[in-house]
Amino acid sequence: MKFSISPQEYQNYEKGNINQIYGEIDGYLLQSIIEESPIVIESILDVGSGCGRAFIIVAKNIPYLQYLCGIENNKYRYNKSIDHLTQCELNIQHKLEFILDDFTNHSFSQVDFVYCCNTMFDEDLNKQLLDKCLSECKHVFVLFTLEPRCLSFFWKKFQVKTSWMDKVTVFMYYKN
Repeated sequence: MKFSISPQEYQNYEKGNINQIYGEIDGYLLQSIIEESPIVIESILDVGSGCGRAFIIVAKNIPYLQYLCGIENNKYRYNKSIDHLTQCELNIQHKLEFILDDFTNHSFSQVDFVYCCNTMFDEDLNKQLLDKCLSECKHVFVLFTLEPRCLSFFWKKFQVKTSWMDKVTVFMYYKN
């Protein structure tokens, strides 16, 4: 039986709102992306953190991370992330935070690394995300789109496995 957390299946879905489509990166691949960063990463923000599974894997496997924050605007997925977090060891719980909110209400300037699977964001939400990355990110941000406005910051691309496809390209940008 395949585990599903589709908002449509759980009746927490706005028909026609493509921003509610859900998918997750493999946590070990997210870990490898973080470890490939051009700087040592101590703090991370995951925009659209889903159920938090990938972030929990990262928190467990990268001991030098001091703070990880996941922002999720879907209440069901946020609640699942809190459930997953309460099952973790205390040393993981103390450095990992999940917030139920919209990313536009939070600063990106307080972390070293911003990650977002933005492929299903609509044009307006992608513009807001990109504007925040360009104006607020201090060091590294990773998006699933090659953004023309960010080409001067392009660092590296990766192939990752996600819940919807085995090979998806992600792009790391570095503001030094």
